[in-house]
Amino acid sequence: MADVLVHIREAFEPKTTANNIRFIREHREIKGEECEWIRELEIILSKKKVEG
Repeated sequence: MADVLVHIREAFEPKTTANNIRFIREHREIKGEECEWIRELEIILSKKKVEG
């Protein structure tokens, strides 16, 4: 995850990626899969501030 955060190029990327991951998590939860690890990724990305 740290490597991904270092390579963010645009300010919108963390938020849009978090939204995409949320869609995946929600679908997997509907199927009954455990998804807490995905939720953690969402939280990290949604809190990421891009400097510049």
